[in-house]
Order: sequence, then structure tokens, then C-alpha cells
Amino acid sequence: LRISATHSFAIKWLVPRLHRFTEQYPELDIRVDANDQRVALDDDSTDIAIRYSKTVGDDATVLFNEVLVVAYSPALLPPGRSDLTLADLPDFPLLYEGTTASWIALLNANKVLQQQYNFSRCYSHAGVLVQAAVAGQGIALVPYTIAFEDVAKGALKLLPCRSAPYDRSYCLLVNRFKEGMPKIAHFRSWIQGEMNAMARMRPT
Repeated sequence: LRISATHSFAIKWLVPRLHRFTEQYPELDIRVDANDQRVALDDDSTDIAIRYSKTVGDDATVLFNEVLVVAYSPALLPPGRSDLTLADLPDFPLLYEGTTASWIALLNANKVLQQQYNFSRCYSHAGVLVQAAVAGQGIALVPYTIAFEDVAKGALKLLPCRSAPYDRSYCLLVNRFKEGMPKIAHFRSWIQGEMNAMARMRPT
């Protein structure tokens, strides 16, 4: 089974739980291609592509509608504190991927935009951004999916706040020549179940 996914999704979400799929279907030879470039789905090189793209209407290929969350390492907590709040944001570098636009939107949604913030740490990939947050380099605005495993393990905590609008989703695309194969049905059912379980824990 040849699976294509972005680097961040493959490293931070797919690979850490893929053993649960292979335990169910040990007869399958799994090939994971971590690649941020779109791959061809009309030849024999890829069976399934998990794409991260803009949400467009009622798309049957959507597995999960992404949401951004504010995450930080417990190591940042001052002595005697069990949580950080929005009031603590000016005291730490605010980590982001690519552009500060989503941070600005979130701060505006929470009516705290008029403070002075330190946007001195930028990262090229969401997976790298999450690792920077785990390392305690600041407070990060991260995709929930990419941070999920670290939140579940306690390596990251979520700061409660109103999220900003976000129009990205994970979609499952299948090579049209492979659509009827049992391995495709098995993987689609498994990954949708994993995504549904994660969605039930997603902050509102």
C-alpha cells in the first residue's frame, strides 16, 4: 500500500499510529512517501494521497476539518501555576508557521490584539513548529492534528481561548485504478476511524 502525505502529517500523525493499521493487516507491505509536493494519482507509484488543502463545500473526500490551537510546553509554567492564559502571551515568544496572519486573527477574535507581542520565531513546517513548542521555545499557534500526539502525551498543553476561522482540511484521494481494491477500503475505514476519534477530543 503506497501512501503519500505531507512531511508534517506523516511524521507527527500518521507514522506514530500506523502500527495500529499494520497489526490489523500484517500482510500489507506499507510504503509511506512524505512529500509536500502533489503526486500523480494516475500511475502505479501512489495508491492513496492524504492532501492538506482548502475546504471547499461539502467534499466527500474530507477526513478532518483542521482547527488551530494555542499550545505550549509545561516547562514554561511559572512555579505554582498549572496553566497559562491569554494574559500570559506577551511574556513569551509567539511561534508561527509562515505568517503571523493566523495569530493576528486569533488575538483579534479574543479581543487582546492591542497588547505588545513578540513574533520573533517563524518555522517552515507545522511539524517543526510543534517540535519548537515541545522544546519550550515559546507559545505556538499550531494545527490540532499535528500537535495531537504531543498533547495526548502531556508534552504540550493547550491554552483555552476562542479559535480563529481556518479553512484547511485533510482529504483522502485514491488512485482511480485502485479504488475497488480491499486494501483501499481497509485503509479508508481505519484512517476515518482514527480521525473521528481525534475529532471527538478536538477543542470547540
